[in-house]
Amino acid sequence: LLMTSCNHSTQKEAINLNTASEKQASEKLHIYYFYGAHRCPTCNAVEANLKQLVQEQFKNEIQNKSLQISYLNWEESENKELVEKFQIYTSTLILTYDDKGTSKNVDLTEFAFTYARKQPDFYKQSLSDTIHKYQIRKSTRLNSSHR
Repeated sequence: LLMTSCNHSTQKEAINLNTASEKQASEKLHIYYFYGAHRCPTCNAVEANLKQLVQEQFKNEIQNKSLQISYLNWEESENKELVEKFQIYTSTLILTYDDKGTSKNVDLTEFAFTYARKQPDFYKQSLSDTIHKYQIRKSTRLNSSHR
């Protein structure tokens, strides 16, 4: 008998994606939600609330490709390159953005798994605020570079 779960802990993980960077210019925000084959109720809530938020508040950004969302099973071989890039070993939520030509990552996993299921409205509002924060940062940088 083999039993598995998402194996997620809300405690600080050893992985620190906030400091990871890579030379890769991108003028869009990208949110990656990595999940495993066996998912707990919180894993499902992270994804369901993210999908609802995007549908309600970010349709235009998805259509004009300034925001991209990817839902990826970290156990599938076709996702191996991204799993290695982000050092994924459990369900993970990451926002990536461009900072002067360097791709930066913000690990939202602990936040997502703390609030998505028990306080979904707070989760969605805070995630929306985070997305807007990085969009404003990007548009401010683009406007200042055209002067």
